[in-house]
Amino acid sequence: MFEGRWIVAWMAGLVLVVVSFAMIAGLRDEPASRGQSPPSRISPPREHGEEFEEATSELETDLEEPWADEEEEPAEGIRELSGIVTDSSNGALEGVEIEVADFGRLRTISDEDGGFRLHSVPTQPVILVARATGYAETRVSVRRSEPDGEQRVDVSLADGDGVAGEVVDPDGASVARAQVGCVADFKRQRSVSTDRYGRFELPEGSAGCEAVAKIQGFDDSPQVVLELGTGNLLVLARFASIAGVVIDSDGHPPRSFVISIDSFHPAEGGEAERRYRHTFSNPRGSFTVPGLRAGSYVFTVGLPGGRQMQSTSIAVKRGEQRKGVRFSAQEPPETPGD
Repeated sequence: MFEGRWIVAWMAGLVLVVVSFAMIAGLRDEPASRGQSPPSRISPPREHGEEFEEATSELETDLEEPWADEEEEPAEGIRELSGIVTDSSNGALEGVEIEVADFGRLRTISDEDGGFRLHSVPTQPVILVARATGYAETRVSVRRSEPDGEQRVDVSLADGDGVAGEVVDPDGASVARAQVGCVADFKRQRSVSTDRYGRFELPEGSAGCEAVAKIQGFDDSPQVVLELGTGNLLVLARFASIAGVVIDSDGHPPRSFVISIDSFHPAEGGEAERRYRHTFSNPRGSFTVPGLRAGSYVFTVGLPGGRQMQSTSIAVKRGEQRKGVRFSAQEPPETPGD
C-alpha cells in the first residue's frame, strides 16, 4: 500500500516537470515569432490580433498617401510699390498717408514732391489706401506682379465733401497747430487745428463764412470767405510795430519815459490787444513798440516828474512796421499815413 502511494506521487511530479518545460519552451518561441516578418496575403489565416495590426497598418498607409503625393505651394515673393500722389489739379501732394490694406506695417507718407515708396509688399493683389486732410479717401487696386521687382502706382485724390485749405506764415511756409474757424465760431470757442502740413478741414456748412487763422507768435490772418473744396488759403500776418521819438514840453528827448497802451480797437473784429507797458531809457528819447495787432491805438507816455501825455488814435495795419512816430508834449503826435 505504501509503494502504491509513492508511485502515484512520482508520476504526478513527472507530469508537473513536463508541463513546466512545455511552458518554458512556449515563452522562448514567442519573441521569435513576434520578430518574424509578416506573412504575405496568401499565407494561412493568422490570429485575430495579427489581423487587427495588419488592418491598422493598411489604414495608416492609406491616410498617408494623399499628403505624400501633394506638393507644397511656393511662398509668395515681395516687391516695391512707388508712385506720385496728386490732387484734382494734378499738383503734387505732400503728407498723404499711403498704406497697404490689411498690412498695417506697410505704411508711408508722401514727400514734398508727392512721391512715395513702399518696400516688402507681397506680390499678391493688394489694395492701396491714400488719406489726407481735406481729401476723399482713395483706394487703388494693385494687380499681382513678379517678385523682386518695382511696380509704379500713381494716385489722384479728389476733394472731400467739406471745406478745406491750408494755413501758411508770411513767408509761405505751412503752419501746424494753427486754429482755424469762422469768426462767429471763434466767439463760441469752436475751431479746428491744422495738421503737421498746415492743412485743415471744416464741415460743409462752413462754406460762405468769414474765417481766420490764429496761432501764438503771429497776428491773425485776414478774414477769408470760405468756399467748398480744398483751395482756401489763410495767411498769418507778422505782428505790427511802431517806432519813433518822445519830446517833452521843453523840446528835448527825456532820458527815461514809460509807454503803455491806453485803448485799442481791433481791425476786422480781431481780438483785444494784450496789456503793454514798457520803460525806455536812452539819451535820444527813441522807442519801439513791437508785437501789435492790427487796429487803432491810443498810447499814454509817462514822463519824469509824474507828467503824462496822450497820443491821438494811431491806426496800425496788419504786419505794418511803422517808423517816424513822434510823441510830443508841444504838438499832437505825428501819425504817418493818416
